[in-house]
Amino acid sequence: GLTIGAAGRIRRLPVRASVTLTNLALTLSREELSAALGVPVLLLNDLAAVAAALPVLPSSELEAFGPDRQPGQGTRVVVGLGTGFGAAVLTADGAILETEAGHADLPAATVEERACLTRLSPLKAVSIETLFSGPGLLRHHALQTGENLDDPGLLHERVRSDPRSAKAMRQYSRWLGRVCGNLVLGFGAWGGL
Repeated sequence: GLTIGAAGRIRRLPVRASVTLTNLALTLSREELSAALGVPVLLLNDLAAVAAALPVLPSSELEAFGPDRQPGQGTRVVVGLGTGFGAAVLTADGAILETEAGHADLPAATVEERACLTRLSPLKAVSIETLFSGPGLLRHHALQTGENLDDPGLLHERVRSDPRSAKAMRQYSRWLGRVCGNLVLGFGAWGGL
């Protein structure tokens, strides 16, 4: 068989499964793919596939920060920032929880964060992935500095040479850390992120 990891919510019904990709107008059907390829197909959320791989990661691929503990014991959360924001959970007993955490409302805990959300959308909530994704990184930089960059490589240079850019990235990192910390708290992911 073949397993396909896709960015989106997998809709599983008794006789069929499908996924509409989150950031692309494309729907994949397990049955249509299986018929076209001539093999059984399993559709899996892309971050759920990463969570499933956690037990086979060598310790050299893990980095401890925070309180001392044995890596990999207990429930763990994985996050991915790409065209969107994805998250999945590997429970202590090996079950995988697929989420669409990137579509949750982005919380704001500081005056600067609240101002950022208001500039993005004064009348409605802003999703986590609006800022915490590849395009969101440049969007956040532009909101904080007034400088629109179209190349993430330029951002790296700006952070090293421009104090406003460096400040914007520190704010971005703290905010992302809080979002991830909320996922850890929400899922009881004491085994790590």
